[in-house]
Amino acid sequence: MEEVKAIIRRLLILNEEKEERERETKLLWDTFYRIADREAGEEKPYRFLDEETGLAIARIIARHESIDPELLQAKLTPGQWLKVSRAVRVLEPTLLEAAMLRGQVPAAAVEECTERKNIARRYGPRKASKEELEQLATEEAAAR
Repeated sequence: MEEVKAIIRRLLILNEEKEERERETKLLWDTFYRIADREAGEEKPYRFLDEETGLAIARIIARHESIDPELLQAKLTPGQWLKVSRAVRVLEPTLLEAAMLRGQVPAAAVEECTERKNIARRYGPRKASKEELEQLATEEAAAR
């Protein structure tokens, strides 16, 4: 089908253009960060306002903190840990399946709570696999 072939060709072109734009964008930001390092100092905030266009570009330095719960638990006494933590119950699919098989959980209730969706996913364009090439050759031979 010529339409699908045209779609594949265009997608390949768009993917190449997208990758080129991403490379160029990264290069421009890297260059801007080097300028910011030179003008304001390493890892310091920097802002530039273009008076002609009224556009601004900036590097904002934000701090992200996270606590390693396992490390903290190891450093606290059991009593201290209980004061700063809580038990969490999580549905475990293997336990659910086992309970349904033993009749401990009604399958109808689980069925009512189960949501199913059909999801369309993108696949390609990419090089055909060996199996796909063999299938294509078989179909072409059968069509002759």
